[in-house]
Amino acid sequence: MKPLTESIERNIERSCTSLTWNKLKGYVYTENDSPSTAETKLDTTPVEVLNDPFDTVICFSWNTLNLPKETHSLFFNNNPDIKEECKRDEKCPFQDSLSIQKCWGYEEKCPSDQRMIAPSCPGGSRGWAKDKATQVHEFWKAADFGYMKERRNELKVICQPESEEDSLLECCRYTRYCRARNIFLDFTNAHLKQGNERFREDVFKDGEIGGKCKLNQALLRDQSEHKSPLQSWYAELEHYTSLPFHPENKCDIIIDKPSILIKLDAGVNLYHHFCDFVNIYAAQHVNNSFSTDVYIVMWDTSDLIYRDFFDVTWKAFTDHPVLRLSQYDGKKVCFKDAVFSLLPRMRYGLYYNMPLIPGCHSSSFFRAFNQHLMHRLNVQQEGPLEGKNKSYTFIKKYKIQEDSK
Repeated sequence: MKPLTESIERNIERSCTSLTWNKLKGYVYTENDSPSTAETKLDTTPVEVLNDPFDTVICFSWNTLNLPKETHSLFFNNNPDIKEECKRDEKCPFQDSLSIQKCWGYEEKCPSDQRMIAPSCPGGSRGWAKDKATQVHEFWKAADFGYMKERRNELKVICQPESEEDSLLECCRYTRYCRARNIFLDFTNAHLKQGNERFREDVFKDGEIGGKCKLNQALLRDQSEHKSPLQSWYAELEHYTSLPFHPENKCDIIIDKPSILIKLDAGVNLYHHFCDFVNIYAAQHVNNSFSTDVYIVMWDTSDLIYRDFFDVTWKAFTDHPVLRLSQYDGKKVCFKDAVFSLLPRMRYGLYYNMPLIPGCHSSSFFRAFNQHLMHRLNVQQEGPLEGKNKSYTFIKKYKIQEDSK
């Protein structure tokens, strides 16, 4: 998959930022930019500067690769340029992972026997599949990295840039996931702090969201079938307009840091809120970027309090506080690089509305998600251990009667 932004020049600076997001997502510096002035967290760890085939400068700091050990080899095999850099750098601490032939499963060349783990389908499919191979494959597509593979294959450019300074919008089918470069958002008339509706569909009119690029209007209109607050981004993007100006020339606020936009389900419910986290993690795989030096913007068209009982989980995805959309009320805002994340209640989505074929278990995606959270939240698991007796906790629900006194 091509990165979001392509560039053949990057600033040659010996003090470089982490390229965990930059390299994989294409968030780069041109020779007129300075990493020291960009809105990016600087990593002052000395790094080796290498030349890639396009005379670009790769500045990768190994201490930013904050992934669980089992997934190191999968990351490197999916990013051969960074793998080669690690081979050349004797200080790279991941040398023991470079010879392991494992892959996520959504890569162009990933044999099924080299996936993280293989799904198991010992039970019958109850008529959902004609044979065992089909049963396993359907499970992998619905509840494993096959879901990301389908979304990656669906990506189409909806607004085509004609130069590096131009905007870009590309989305998978039904705008369930999109990536944008230099996108213009005009909240001048949005009145986000006055209403109590979290997912309004009338925030933008023509000309209030868009970019300087060649818009395929027919393709955009074709994505409307899943228009719904927590199922797609069509309500937000249907008025995307091809603008006659570069957005940054008209914006009150320019956000340079890569950003993930997300519409959240109920933060007071473990099941519903983890639909959010699961799909953000899936979106990171679609985008092939796992940096925590990103902004996460909660797309809420009200100023209502959002009660989040599981807010500690955000530390697995960002180093920064979650931003509210309402803080941009009345402003014209430009995002240099933005991802419109997969959403928590998509039709035939992950976790919620997931039509899981019977008789199967062992999803490598959910295993990776579990490891990702445990690793990044530094949760130490002291048991149960393999070969030891397992412990079970039973929770009984009691009806509590109010004391008459």
